[in-house]
Amino acid sequence: MKSTQIAKLGLKDFILFSGFIGLLLGALLGLIYTGGGFIIDCLASLNLISEESTSAPGLSYGTILAFGALLGMPIIFGIIRLAIDLVSAPLFNFIAPSIGGLPFTFEYRA
Repeated sequence: MKSTQIAKLGLKDFILFSGFIGLLLGALLGLIYTGGGFIIDCLASLNLISEESTSAPGLSYGTILAFGALLGMPIIFGIIRLAIDLVSAPLFNFIAPSIGGLPFTFEYRA
């Protein structure tokens, strides 16, 4: 095992990595939101569930707009991650030297 300390984060690399994670999370949640909404709208259109209980009018323009979540949610999550990281990375770089860094232990397996 090898131990190391992180005393400074490269702002560009950290933001790119974290932003990519935000995009993936947004894509996953957008897929869940779109798929779930499409299923509910289809069931309401086929009168398998009542429209009053779900507040879903069935397949409509809202269904088409919900597919916008496949693009919109990753963009929104990426922007939010970017904004958070623009604050958190410099804050970490400011605080880390005074607390001795962040310890990590790596184990290599053959």
